[in-house]
Amino acid sequence: MRACGVRFNVRRMETTADSTPRRRTAAAAGLALIAIALLGALPTAPASAHRTTVKGFFGCSDRGAFSRLRGMNVELWKRGPSIFPVEMVGTQVERQYTRPNGSFRFRTEAAEEEYFVRMALRDADGVHLRDFWGVNDWSVDSPDFRNSVARRQLGLRVFAKPGVSHKCAIWAAASAANRDYKVVTGRELPSRGVEIRADAVTAGVPLTPGTSIFWPGDYPAGNAGPGDDATVRHEFGHVIRHGLDGSIAHFLTDVARFNYLQFHNPCLQTNLGFAFNEGWAQYWAKRFTGAPDCGRPGDMTTEGNVAAALTALAANCAGGSRALMVDVLRRNPGTIHSFFEFRDRLGCPVPGVVPVTVIPGEATELPPPPPRPKARGGFARDVVRAASGQIGELRRRLKEAVGRAKEPPPCFRNSCTKALRVRVRPATLAFELRLARIQRAAAAPFDSAREQRRLARLGTAKLRRVQARRLAKTRRQVVGVAIAGVSATLRAARPVLRRDSSRYAKRIRGALAGALARFRRAKRNGAKALPASLALSPPATRWPRRAPRDPRTPPPAPISPPALVPVSPPTEEPRKSTLTIDQCPAEVVTPKPIEVAGSLSPAAAGSPVAVTFDYPKDDPVTKTVTTGADGSWSADHTPNPNYVGTWTVTAHFAGDATRLPATAPTCATEHEPD
Repeated sequence: MRACGVRFNVRRMETTADSTPRRRTAAAAGLALIAIALLGALPTAPASAHRTTVKGFFGCSDRGAFSRLRGMNVELWKRGPSIFPVEMVGTQVERQYTRPNGSFRFRTEAAEEEYFVRMALRDADGVHLRDFWGVNDWSVDSPDFRNSVARRQLGLRVFAKPGVSHKCAIWAAASAANRDYKVVTGRELPSRGVEIRADAVTAGVPLTPGTSIFWPGDYPAGNAGPGDDATVRHEFGHVIRHGLDGSIAHFLTDVARFNYLQFHNPCLQTNLGFAFNEGWAQYWAKRFTGAPDCGRPGDMTTEGNVAAALTALAANCAGGSRALMVDVLRRNPGTIHSFFEFRDRLGCPVPGVVPVTVIPGEATELPPPPPRPKARGGFARDVVRAASGQIGELRRRLKEAVGRAKEPPPCFRNSCTKALRVRVRPATLAFELRLARIQRAAAAPFDSAREQRRLARLGTAKLRRVQARRLAKTRRQVVGVAIAGVSATLRAARPVLRRDSSRYAKRIRGALAGALARFRRAKRNGAKALPASLALSPPATRWPRRAPRDPRTPPPAPISPPALVPVSPPTEEPRKSTLTIDQCPAEVVTPKPIEVAGSLSPAAAGSPVAVTFDYPKDDPVTKTVTTGADGSWSADHTPNPNYVGTWTVTAHFAGDATRLPATAPTCATEHEPD
């Protein structure tokens, strides 16, 4: 700002009355010109300019198990003039993704500036994590540093939360699952990435509506202890299945049809659609301890049995290729909602030489109890409290800044920067105050048990719509506040900038004008993509402390799924079986049950038959019955009195070592009111 000071001093010399004769002033000016010429002839030192190599590592601790954060978005930012918030004048110098060992390496520009490093839980393939109420991906900025040294080593920074899975562990597991999917299939996900919404409103357990993963706060990445990520891989299996099955509208139809929104475990018996949806996810995660068997061998309304059957099917008919299994879903969108439908569409393109079966593992993994609504509201409450503290401090500083701005210092010599700072300080503090209020308002609707219960009762479809509207509104508010803040700052700075033609002043004017243009473009685009500078980190988060280079944490013990064991081929080929529904009433009057009966041949006592009663406006109800020694079976179901109209009944036999599967022709009955 020396140019600013010189210019103002010259003007002051020209306009200030002085008793010295004009010729003496002219003589002094002549001597000054001679001195400047002599000084210009002397050799001068080059202007100070530095380039700094910035290096560091990122790690993550999952309940004490340490790992390096691979493929995570890292950015080097130049803060710009420190009298302005980085959201206004900050510049992204470079962006990269951490190497497999979690390292990053940047080179700063050749100018003495303040820099910082920004990390974000996002990878190059679109796997990213944001808080349920957040407006951008979860991110944290490092403290500022200057590029005044050749090397700046930030060391190893480990994100951790004692006793629970940090958000970094959830993101890292999903990112690794996506890399594995690409290697296995050679394709991208249909969703082109995965969005994880952390601290999400759910019933307390992870939920994957469509292709977005809702993850409740502090829920572990896996149930088998530190470092286990089976639950994340299970939810990723849902992302594959839902993305290949159809649109979000199709998914919501299946939610109502098969009652997807319920607690479950490998041995839970439900219906064919629910069991296949969960069984596929368990098959993909390679974790279904307790199955097959669960006391119901061959029952495909038991999700663990479905997972085991898919595992055996891949080994016996797909050469162990998970890619072929995925292709079955890809080629048949919207039509596969049971193990039998999947099996029939796969066929047996790569039959195994020696048949294998799956033997059950020990059911040692117990899922944790879901956090109660009060605990779930606590995650948002932490953000609200931190934002409230930040708002109080900003209000105090704003009040002081307004008082100082009433009598700004004059712009003499090197004091132009101070004058500019005093003039713009109220506008920049008001900008930061408005952003903090937006953050608090975004988290406030989630910060109590009552609100958590109310939102959870909305249902998946309505909750998604409410969240989408809320996010769009918050982003519009952020962009609007940014436009107003930069405009107010420009107005406050204009009296100084108008009189100053120095390079520094031109740079400030250009930076603010550029920020204003970016925010206005975002407003025209509906604020769908916020400018990169507007990364609003939760006020409760902090840059992690420096950790030892190699934390000594033992790797988690590997846990294998139930084993694949070769079995001897049967001495004779399985025989064709026939399943019939012989008794099916033409109509049933409330409150009588629908009673059906049939037979299976060849007969064998105790053969399981899955009988499904289906009504278009209700979830299918499947009951598994067993045959008598003569192959006869019977089943009944009492319909809801309000569900009048046509009901359909189907029956299926899954087959066994001596008999092939069979499905009975569908029967229909009319349910009439009394």
